[in-house]
Amino acid sequence: MNGKKKRPGQPTKYSQHATNHVLRMAKEINTQNFLKYCSVYHIASALGVHIDTIYEWQKHHPEFSEAIKKWETKRNAVAFEFKGWSDARWIFCMKNWTGMSDKQSIDMPQEFTIKIQRIITDRKPEE
Repeated sequence: MNGKKKRPGQPTKYSQHATNHVLRMAKEINTQNFLKYCSVYHIASALGVHIDTIYEWQKHHPEFSEAIKKWETKRNAVAFEFKGWSDARWIFCMKNWTGMSDKQSIDMPQEFTIKIQRIITDRKPEE
């Protein structure tokens, strides 16, 4: 390098206040104020940071990550009771937040799969 010292980036805005704020949001969320607290974007906005900062704080601050997990758990529980959306929007959000899926998978033994392949293709499967 050219002998210049690297300058550190902007100091973090993280403090225990951020963790406490998320925990307070988790306590306060209910069906009446659900839309005010329902996304990580709301947390970022309330803390005055970008959403990417929230994800960085989760990686580097275990107590903040735990607070987010508690908020997500409470948000998901309240979302099941929330009636302020169309069915399609509710389904979309629940799939994203809780991992729900339309896909159904069935585990079959290998020999059964081979028999089906032979019936469908009328040829021996490649080994």
